[in-house]
Amino acid sequence: MLVTGHDKATGISIVEAYPPYVRVVENKQYYLSDYTDTKLAVLRVVGEDGEPLSPELKKDVVDKGLSFESIPYVFPPIDIEEDPKEGLYCSMLVYRSYLDAAGIDLDGWFPGIVTPDELYASDRTVVVFEAAPEDS
Repeated sequence: MLVTGHDKATGISIVEAYPPYVRVVENKQYYLSDYTDTKLAVLRVVGEDGEPLSPELKKDVVDKGLSFESIPYVFPPIDIEEDPKEGLYCSMLVYRSYLDAAGIDLDGWFPGIVTPDELYASDRTVVVFEAAPEDS
């Protein structure tokens, strides 16, 4: 998912690729207790210098992510070079938003696909928050 906005009172707004299509969800309250069975990481994409992206560049990325609304969800693997209008999956949505809007390539190990682990391990992301189930 790509966070498009946040407000402490009403929650966050996101764009996400989730079956059956890419959708925008506004002002949703997310709770860590909703993710007790999942490893969870919140990542921030940074510039080559490790500094935060400019507000203008962040807006371009968000606008690109929002432009994918209503595109079909496809199950991976689908080649990341495919036209995103053919379909996106969760990590591909984030990847294509940054690549298309800012030229930032978050792909890593596996040619042709992008996984959540690749986004996590990218030298262009920093971990803002991380949690894992008790038995991990």
